Amino acid sequence: MVDKEISNEDIYALLQSLVSQNNEIKQKMRNINSRIDVITVRVNGTNEQVEKLEEGNRELKSLNEGLGRQAKKYNIVVYGLPKTKKDTLEDVEYLIETLDMLVSSDIEVRDAFRIGKKVEGKIRPIVAQLTTYRMKADILIKSKRNDILQKKGVFISNDYPKKIYQQRKCLHSKLKAAKSQGHTAQITKHNSLQINRNIFSYQELVDEEEENQREISSAPETHKPSEAKRKDREKTPEEARKLKPKISAEIRS
Repeated sequence: MVDKEISNEDIYALLQSLVSQNNEIKQKMRNINSRIDVITVRVNGTNEQVEKLEEGNRELKSLNEGLGRQAKKYNIVVYGLPKTKKDTLEDVEYLIETLDMLVSSDIEVRDAFRIGKKVEGKIRPIVAQLTTYRMKADILIKSKRNDILQKKGVFISNDYPKKIYQQRKCLHSKLKAAKSQGHTAQITKHNSLQINRNIFSYQELVDEEEENQREISSAPETHKPSEAKRKDREKTPEEARKLKPKISAEIRS
């Protein structure tokens, strides 16, 4: 059998076919790249929209918190005051009179109402709206120095936004535990807890509580000391004296 000779025309035709196929592949690649570019632009645009929405959400949240603080600026919350008068407003006015702060025509309680669900045997807190910040400050100061209120279990506090209220609730829990064990403790104006000479921020309390929970949950599985405790043991006596103790070391529960 004699092999057929391949002519120049055949080689040229084959090359033309390969060039044509290569051009088709290039065109398809360009189309794919073009689509990728369009998708990338859309994704970037979506990301920008998400970032704008998140920024707008943060601004609205900040504005809402600001409005909440402004709305509560002149408010106080009274705990432990039983119903003795015809309505809540009269109860609050009588309470203020016991603080030697007779309500005059220009300084008055704008409104007062009880909050929370009605539970038999439980005294619901009262939110009182005052007319001036000075009156609010005087009431808060005088209530802390009033032995009669303390004996009756009546407590007056600022009307905090929900976020701050949750933080203060945690601080009050730790405060109560510290005082029950004979420590000198108070909540500072910077939303921190001072026990004896040590000051603990709310975030420090949360972080330590989470660390304690992790240690408790891992206790059955391992008896290895935590990295933090291992490092504490490696500290020199001088470094240990300078280190602020944990609140768990201050409060023994």
